[in-house]
Amino acid sequence: MPVMVPRDPAAIVAASYHQLAPHWTEWAEGVWPPLRMAYVAELLERLPEAAAVVELGCGTGLPVGAALAARSRYQGVDGAAGMIGAARANVPGGAFQHADMRTVEFAEGALDAVVALHSIPHVPREGHAAIFAKVRRWLRSGGWFVASLGARDDPGSGEESWLGAGPMFWSGFAPAENERLLRAAGFSVLESDVRQQWEGAEEVRFHWVVCRAGGDGAGG
Repeated sequence: MPVMVPRDPAAIVAASYHQLAPHWTEWAEGVWPPLRMAYVAELLERLPEAAAVVELGCGTGLPVGAALAARSRYQGVDGAAGMIGAARANVPGGAFQHADMRTVEFAEGALDAVVALHSIPHVPREGHAAIFAKVRRWLRSGGWFVASLGARDDPGSGEESWLGAGPMFWSGFAPAENERLLRAAGFSVLESDVRQQWEGAEEVRFHWVVCRAGGDGAGG
C-alpha cells in the first residue's frame, strides 16, 4: 500500500533492511531472472586483474560481493547494520563499511568499477545526480559503473510493511532522465535497458545501465 514517507527516508530503509538480513539472501535468490549475476559476469570480463571495485548497497554479500571479491579488491557499503554483519561473515575476502552511500567517500580516481544494484532507488531522487557525480570522481578514466535504477517517474513512494519487515521507500526517474544525469556527471552510457523481473508473483522493472567514466558522453 502506498504511504507517505519522510523527507529523508534513509533511517526507515536501513531499519527494514536490518530486519530482513537473516532471510535476505534466500529471498533475493528467488528473483527471476537473476540479472544481477549476468551484469556482474559481464563486468568481470572487462576488468583488469585485481581491480578495485566498490559495491553501493552490498546487502549480505551474496552472490554479488562473493563473485566480485574472488576476482578483485572488493569493498562493500551498506546502510543496514544487519546486512553488513552478514556480508562480513559471507565474504571474508572483502572489506566493508556500514555507511550511507550519500556520505561515504573514496579517493578520487582510485576505483576501477562501482556497482549499485537495486540500491540507488532507495535514495530520494533529488540526490541521484550527486551520487553519480561522486561515483565519477572515484573512478579512474575508463572505469565502469553498473547500476539498476528506477524505471519510471516516481517522486517518492513506499509501503508500510515491505516483505513483513517494516516501511520501505523508492524513488526514481524515467530512463531518459537517468541517462541525462549520467552523461552530465561525465559518463558514457554504453548499455541502457528496462528489464522485467519477477519477485514471486509481482512483476518489477528496473533501468539497467552500464556506463564508462570519461569519453564524450555520447554512449554507443
